[in-house]
Amino acid sequence: VLKENRLFLSCLANFSPSLRTEIAFRFFSDDIVYYNPEESSYLKDGLKFLQQNSLKKEVFLCSMQKLGTGIKDLKISFSSDMHQNLTTVVYDNFETRLETEESTGIKKLVELVALMMDVLRNDKILLADNLDVDFHEAVIQYVVNTFNKAKANKKAQLVFTTHDVILLDNK
Repeated sequence: VLKENRLFLSCLANFSPSLRTEIAFRFFSDDIVYYNPEESSYLKDGLKFLQQNSLKKEVFLCSMQKLGTGIKDLKISFSSDMHQNLTTVVYDNFETRLETEESTGIKKLVELVALMMDVLRNDKILLADNLDVDFHEAVIQYVVNTFNKAKANKKAQLVFTTHDVILLDNK
């Protein structure tokens, strides 16, 4: 059934019971998360993820502190139709609107850390293309180390491309 020029999922769909095909499809659609910092639109989903539970938000804020952002809190809210993000970022002496007043780097960092938490919590696979493009080396090191520390009791995985050869030597 499997030959050199046949796609695996195509063969599975044609020659296996539909339950096997459904399981494989669910794996690819639900368990693999693709992240490209240059094209991602996970910010809204990431904020909803943090809004669901105060413990998740506390873990997130702890991560932001470890990364030295100075962020003390996020006041997460959405418009009544859930299309517009109205989140406020709280620092020691001032507050900013995430959507309009924060840098692209902070927005991407909020997005990445929330996504990483979701992937780790739900034992998913995070595929990240050019993970080092928009982030400081310390952020990428933090992400890699977080996945490495979690692997003892989690099935979550991080697979990424990078141009930073220092990351390739990380143990």
